[in-house]
Amino acid sequence: MLNHRALAIAGLICISASTSRAQDEPDAPSPSEKSGFSYSLFGYLRLRGAFIEDDPNVAFVGRNDGFALQNARIGLNGSWGPLTARVSVDGAVDERQGANATSGTLRVALEDAFADIKIAEALSIRVVRFEILFDLEDYIPYSRRVFTDFALESRGVLPTQGFEAAGLSPGRSLGVALRSDHALTLGPLALGYELAAQNGNGAYASANDNDSFAFSAALFGHIGDSFVFVAGRQKTRTTGTLPLLQTQEELHGAAGGVIRVGPVELAGQVLARRTSFPTTGGPVEDSIGGHAQLAVSVPLGDEATLQAGYRFAIYDPSDLVDNDQVIEHTVGLVLSLERLPIRLQVDATHAVEQAGRELANDRLQAVFEVSL
Repeated sequence: MLNHRALAIAGLICISASTSRAQDEPDAPSPSEKSGFSYSLFGYLRLRGAFIEDDPNVAFVGRNDGFALQNARIGLNGSWGPLTARVSVDGAVDERQGANATSGTLRVALEDAFADIKIAEALSIRVVRFEILFDLEDYIPYSRRVFTDFALESRGVLPTQGFEAAGLSPGRSLGVALRSDHALTLGPLALGYELAAQNGNGAYASANDNDSFAFSAALFGHIGDSFVFVAGRQKTRTTGTLPLLQTQEELHGAAGGVIRVGPVELAGQVLARRTSFPTTGGPVEDSIGGHAQLAVSVPLGDEATLQAGYRFAIYDPSDLVDNDQVIEHTVGLVLSLERLPIRLQVDATHAVEQAGRELANDRLQAVFEVSL
């Protein structure tokens, strides 16, 4: 059996031989081209520095400021005939124990893991682990974001930024979807749809929480770089442990879009959720949030582009709590280098809680991003 050194030498010989053949026969197709299989790597790194105002009356707000690894994403896109696939992992998943925890640990976690099988122009099948089309913030790539964080209604209130609250974005889950980005074309307008069935009980859950699925549907249209959508979702959720299981019925709705005309970008959305509690007979809970933002890009010669933006966001996590509404005003600047895949982001946020839960928690954040 070959040892590691022998394997390494053999690998070097194979690489040298492949290089020699490529130089001697520059037009010869690679094995992947011959078989019809192609692939590409992608990834990005995002380092964030933050300063959050320390609230004098709440110990966990504004603590432990400094540098944080926001993303360390690496992935692979592949295609083979009608089949395309994506797999990616992130090494910057922030894991915290308990609500309002001021410190956590980083771990590596699976992100995308799905395949698309194209049946016809108006139909493809997506399977395994993916995000449904429900949240505009998930649709816009990181490299095109104006602000350092997702909008308030998507991410919720993060630890140390205020009274922690989960957002309304459903995130990734295991399942299957029927979809098409170009189901119908009307001149420059392309219409698409997505019908999905997933476990729907959390991005890192290894199995379903009961015997029912989360069902979702979305309709969307795009013209050039502009995009609009409307979506709905239903999930029967099970909480607790045997034998004391409890059922929750969730209905979700979403609508939004991004309009880009020249250097101007206008975006916004509304997310809503209604939760009922058949097992306990508790009152129905409504959660709603949304944001609107405006950004303008200014070229700085041929070397860079400066983008300035403002975002207004509002989020009410529960109508059963009288004073949990949060409003955020955020202004941001983004410097994008044209010759290098690097961006620098800076934004400042003024947060406003309802009377009775006021906090001193304004924050300033900066992000260094490099795309691989």
